[in-house]
Amino acid sequence: MADSVSSSTSSSLLASTPGGVKAWQKLIQHPEKQTRQNATDIGWVKRNDSRLNVVSNMNSSDTEQDLKFKVMTAGKLAFTTQSDKAIHVQLMNQNGQMIADSDSKSGKLYENYQSLLTSDLTVKADTYILKITRDSTVPPKADLNYAVQIKMGDTFTNDYVTRIAAKAKTNPTASQATNPVTGLMPAALSSQSSSYTFDPAANAAIFDILASKG
Repeated sequence: MADSVSSSTSSSLLASTPGGVKAWQKLIQHPEKQTRQNATDIGWVKRNDSRLNVVSNMNSSDTEQDLKFKVMTAGKLAFTTQSDKAIHVQLMNQNGQMIADSDSKSGKLYENYQSLLTSDLTVKADTYILKITRDSTVPPKADLNYAVQIKMGDTFTNDYVTRIAAKAKTNPTASQATNPVTGLMPAALSSQSSSYTFDPAANAAIFDILASKG
């Protein structure tokens, strides 16, 4: 059984964009049948330069979501997550070699995950995949909302948010519910963008709400 990773254990570490930092946002389509081979590209991270943020959801047809990012400089990687149901998190390289695992029974991989949560996991410059699945305590088709932050170093000058749009309802007249993690309505597919645009209010709006959910 993977350890629960939820708002009760990590919300205090989620942070909004500080003053003087440039904030960027992009909205992408909800992925279908995702694996590490077609992982969602969430950008690159460099020591004291950039922070990556993802706000996403899993619906009844999703078994996993995979987030791809590039580490530009070797160093210590920091990771924080918050979700409305328990999730299982695995970090691997682009070849599928496992580096960290939130499952407490995974031995050294679990130790690496704890180091990741305390900004003490050293990684080399490479491309990495975060695999997000439901914890074994969560029903396999349960809707789930989550957010993650990734950074290196003590500061950053660019803050990037990737918002993954909620899948459209089968019934077009059905109303979309507010995301209980972010407090925001699901992103609209009509406004999706594959590239980041400058949005000084993007992260403050999302992550101030996240921090208040703790």
